[in-house]
Amino acid sequence: MSTEPRWDGTPPSEERYERTYSFPGELRNVTGARLAAEEFLCDLARNAPPAAPEYWDDILLVVTELAANVIQYAPGPSACTCAAPSTGCT
Repeated sequence: MSTEPRWDGTPPSEERYERTYSFPGELRNVTGARLAAEEFLCDLARNAPPAAPEYWDDILLVVTELAANVIQYAPGPSACTCAAPSTGCT
């Protein structure tokens, strides 16, 4: 593995996986955010599985709670950005 900086100056060890999902602000978007986070985790797990299996469920619970809070307390369009270092979540 090369340790030379990438074109953006980010060393390979600091490369990040990131994806942003947008939602119109409807109640069903809570489920959409959870499914989006799960899709992101599935993609991430192909390269770097979570350090402990229970982290997966914890992450999905947090995303679900935050999405529900957005719908309840800040109605309107929203976005969910999922990000992790290339080495995976630890």
